Amino acid sequence: MLQALRIRNFAIINDLTLEFGPGFNVLSGETGAGKSVIIQALALLLGSRGFSDLIRKGEKEAVVEGGFLKDKKQVILSRLLNEEGRHKILINAHPATLASLQTQSQPLIDLATQHENQSLLQPARHREILDLFGGLETEKKNYQERFRRCQEWGDQKKKFLQKVEETRKEEDFLQFQLQEICAARLEEGEEEKLLQEREVAKHAVRLGESVTRIESILYSGEDNLTDRLSGLSREMAHLVKIDPKLGAFSKNFETALAFLQETGSGLKGYGEALQFDPDHLQFVEERLDLLKRLKKKYGSLVKEILKKEKELKEDLNRLEDFDQILKDIEGRLTESEGELKTAALSLRKKRKEAAAQLASLVEKELLSLGMGKIQFVAAVEPLTEGVVRIGEDFFDPEGGEGVEFLMAPNAGEGIRPMARIASGGELARILLALKTILGETREVATYVFDEVDVGVGGAAAEAVGRSLQRLSKKAQVIVITHLPQIACLADHHFAIRKEVKKGRTLTAVTPLLNKAREEEIARMLAGFQITDNVRAHARELLKGTEP
Repeated sequence: MLQALRIRNFAIINDLTLEFGPGFNVLSGETGAGKSVIIQALALLLGSRGFSDLIRKGEKEAVVEGGFLKDKKQVILSRLLNEEGRHKILINAHPATLASLQTQSQPLIDLATQHENQSLLQPARHREILDLFGGLETEKKNYQERFRRCQEWGDQKKKFLQKVEETRKEEDFLQFQLQEICAARLEEGEEEKLLQEREVAKHAVRLGESVTRIESILYSGEDNLTDRLSGLSREMAHLVKIDPKLGAFSKNFETALAFLQETGSGLKGYGEALQFDPDHLQFVEERLDLLKRLKKKYGSLVKEILKKEKELKEDLNRLEDFDQILKDIEGRLTESEGELKTAALSLRKKRKEAAAQLASLVEKELLSLGMGKIQFVAAVEPLTEGVVRIGEDFFDPEGGEGVEFLMAPNAGEGIRPMARIASGGELARILLALKTILGETREVATYVFDEVDVGVGGAAAEAVGRSLQRLSKKAQVIVITHLPQIACLADHHFAIRKEVKKGRTLTAVTPLLNKAREEEIARMLAGFQITDNVRAHARELLKGTEP
């Protein structure tokens, strides 16, 4: 349940802390006192978008914090709005994302506003409510997986046919491109190798002269380093016989001599093999020129040209293997369509079963809410259009049928779409009925209702209040209301007042007990002209609040 709500520097609220109790909580006050601001603050904790213009004028940061009790553990959700747009979300003092806040808050609190009343006018919302009531999450996931596969194979067929059509139009040109690339017989890494060969060929004379001179000094020339080091090595060997401690130095001489001999021999072989070959240089230049031309056409790297070659082969092979490839794709598509239809029929069957149960429960609930013997139907009908079509049937991501709530509010009248005929007061009571029924199928710790009493008065208002009171026995209920018939049934009553201090408008909330509560009920009954008779009426209402 929602234990406490703190709001600071938010709209017309300076610093406000509300401590709610279990059961039925009511907030009442004059229009414009700040009730909608409290709802906005709660919506932030549910994951609505935060904007800097919600920050109280003259302040740099606004804070909304809610303390919840869930499974005997406290959960603290926080939203911090910064004037520079650097907003923060905290869950138990740890940074979090908007998505994680929405997930975390979903089982904690259900916020019903006048906007949600209006959402009942949208049939898409009806399907959502029915699925929630029926507990059809598993069936929907199964259906949606089949729907995704069916779409994928349908898209693959469409893309395949488009690609084949494009290839057929350009077949001669594509054949020419493929032949040109294939004729070059390219190899990955070839360009780097050719560039190196060209560099060596262009400097063959200089390389030969330098290598010959170095080799002569090291190995074959008069008084070369190898001979001199060999003599030193022999002398060190004699010295080791006198003092073995020189053995390590002697071995270093032997190692150095071996390296010099190997280097000299290698350079000699390199020099003998090195020769200037103008024909080979011309071949290298022509090959590099060919690569340059191909790169201009097909890619900046040899590997990109080879990738283009592969793509051209695949495109042209599609033409040769067209019938078999199309047959395979259509086979998989037909299979996925069959699976989709099976999953859709299963979902439709369960929706119809749930629709009958929901309609019966809604009618009973609306009867208790003072709407008489209303006829209510959750109609489940096949779609007449959709994303996927199989034969004469249509499917969308949510199923193969639409759901629409229908009603006949008066005896003898035909049943018609609720969205066309329901008044504001009827929508509010239908929403309350649905919330009450859904409360049996899902775990929500706190229900918040704003404008649930719109268009309601008299006996209907008391019926709404009694329904809210019953719901509060299962979960915490917080209601913002203008109706004394509802307010007098609350376990905890708070008055919202607007004050002006030092030229600034502030919202204050005060818990009401005894005489203060009686006075607020009297105000709700009569406005500003409160007489002793009105106060007596208020006392009578409060005395008769036991369910």
